[in-house]
Amino acid sequence: VLRGEEDVEFAMEAVFHRDVPDPLYGVLIKDEYGNQVVGFNSYVCAFPSKKRTKGERATFRFAFRMPLLRNGPYTISAAVAEGTQETHVMHHWVHDALVVQVAKDDLLHKLGCLVVVEGARLSES
Repeated sequence: VLRGEEDVEFAMEAVFHRDVPDPLYGVLIKDEYGNQVVGFNSYVCAFPSKKRTKGERATFRFAFRMPLLRNGPYTISAAVAEGTQETHVMHHWVHDALVVQVAKDDLLHKLGCLVVVEGARLSES
């Protein structure tokens, strides 16, 4: 069970069945309705990745701060591709590899607020 703002790490092991000179690793978090709420990959984040060779086994890890999300279940999917964000070949995608539960006690998250805006102000006349 997560509350948001925890430091988390997601790891996935991959076995390469061919040489992959430019691997691209990605993670996607979806809500209970299948809506993508968080997604990132090694290319967009400018994380360097090593060339992989056929038969090689490798583990990739994404460490990040869990965002503040509304209460409920979320799934985490992981993917391995080759190339760039704009032009890539998908090698493997593990849909809904992990299910996590977000549970906070505060009213905003119980009501389903996805993002809490910092520094918001209201003025009336």
